Amino acid sequence: MPEPPPNIDAKDLYYRLFSHLPDCLVVVDRQHRVVLSNWRGGFEDVPLDKRNGQPPCAAIFHPDDAIPFTTCPATEVFLSGRPTTREFSNSHIGTLECRAFPIFDHAGEEVDYVALHICNISDRKKLEKGLILCQKMETVSCMAAGLAHDFNNLLTVVGGFGQILQNALTEPRLREAAAAIIDAEERARKLVERLMMIGDKRPEQSERLNLNDLLRDLEELLIPLLGSQTKVDLQLDEHLDNIRGESTELEQVILNLAINARDAMPEGGRLIIVTTNLQIEEHTPLHDQGIIPGPYVLLTVHDTGHGMDDLTRERIFDPFFTTKNSDKGTGLGMSVVFSIVKRHHGHIALQSSAGKGTTIEIFLPL
Repeated sequence: MPEPPPNIDAKDLYYRLFSHLPDCLVVVDRQHRVVLSNWRGGFEDVPLDKRNGQPPCAAIFHPDDAIPFTTCPATEVFLSGRPTTREFSNSHIGTLECRAFPIFDHAGEEVDYVALHICNISDRKKLEKGLILCQKMETVSCMAAGLAHDFNNLLTVVGGFGQILQNALTEPRLREAAAAIIDAEERARKLVERLMMIGDKRPEQSERLNLNDLLRDLEELLIPLLGSQTKVDLQLDEHLDNIRGESTELEQVILNLAINARDAMPEGGRLIIVTTNLQIEEHTPLHDQGIIPGPYVLLTVHDTGHGMDDLTRERIFDPFFTTKNSDKGTGLGMSVVFSIVKRHHGHIALQSSAGKGTTIEIFLPL
């Protein structure tokens, strides 16, 4: 290590560097006791009585896990003498990445201590999941566009011959069968339209519009759609800014979210739809989630339904994922919502837990 200039107190400088780094730095001995730490990176609230007396590393940094020492990164470094990296979860902080490095004795032969660099990577993991979902949607988009076009041509033939049969037949039972063919063709065509919306390659037909006007026009449709046991509560910002978008697609977003809310409230409840203006600044939590700073209109849709478990929340925007029976859901509703929001250069966020309802926030740029 190079010698510092004579006017620099190296010990003081290293101590201040160690103390003020934003991530958590830890040194453990061969008994996995914490001999030194800066207690940063989310561990600032560890009580003093737990910090003192060389506490066990596992009890402080991953108390939720019964991780055997054979899989501990510090154990691996003590045995191998080589750096390693592990990820683990802490219920109070999130997902953490731990990089472990050996500190050798003066002879450079035995590992006396292990230094741990613990970094909170929760935001990075969220961005990675978003990237994977976008890649998945892009793949489905290419498949859907081709399949929908070919399938639409076949449906045209089916529907056409169904119409010919219905016009030609006189026996009531056979006419009903022909009508069933036509009805099935129409329902299949609607499904194809949703597939084409996921893989939409049409030129944008956007216009300046106001979400409040859209919601007021849809309110009369939402009330019978949701049923008499569900109350629709519109909380609209009267000074809401206009956005650029395609009205039919945004109507589809609202209807899909309303249908999902209805299915989550079989015994009724409340559907609350809120609009407001929002300015996202740099270096704020929303910016850290990948939303570009600037002015937005925020559309919030909240229901008082049964909420989602962890698996459902993880996969809710996946194409063809559904918790409904196969005869009641195609698994395309939320995929369509995701695709439309992304086509409008927006961002979608979801908060839900079992028994506590669901809140979906859609950020649409001006």
